Amino acid sequence: MIRLIKKINNETLYWQVWKVGEPVFIQSGTLGVSGEKEELKLNSSDSSTKIIRSLAEEKLMQGYELVGEKALIQIVVQYRYGDKEQFAEIEEKCLFVEVLLDHALFNTGNGEVIGFEIGDGGGTHHLYVVDVKVAFETILKELSTHNLLEGVEIAFLKENGGYSSLYPKGVDFEPL
Repeated sequence: MIRLIKKINNETLYWQVWKVGEPVFIQSGTLGVSGEKEELKLNSSDSSTKIIRSLAEEKLMQGYELVGEKALIQIVVQYRYGDKEQFAEIEEKCLFVEVLLDHALFNTGNGEVIGFEIGDGGGTHHLYVVDVKVAFETILKELSTHNLLEGVEIAFLKENGGYSSLYPKGVDFEPL
């Protein structure tokens, strides 16, 4: 998958291309907003790698910039539980939240969920995003829409290695 962005005034545009099976998919739009998705069907003689590279090079010439892994910022979304009887409930919630947030972030060009873990005390999702503010708005909207804000803790990893709490406001974030 290749993800590119281009900043114009107060907006960030995104363009991403990937391959699943035979077709190549392209999605583009404004970061944080579901974009337009296009499917390119390839001939058997077409090289998907060459086509993806060619499409990306065209966008780079239009002023887009590659978003490398090191440019992405980690966000952590976690739910705590007090006793072991809540484990199954948290596990089910975490499975749903993983799919929900991965879909929302990917379809708005802002990143993806890279995994989650459940252990003693709670479940933690690890997300990599392009823009923390835009991603936080998307995350809050999705969790609120599905009544999943109760008990959630959200923070991002600062460059110095410490966490900065996003939700609830004013709370010192402690990773599980």
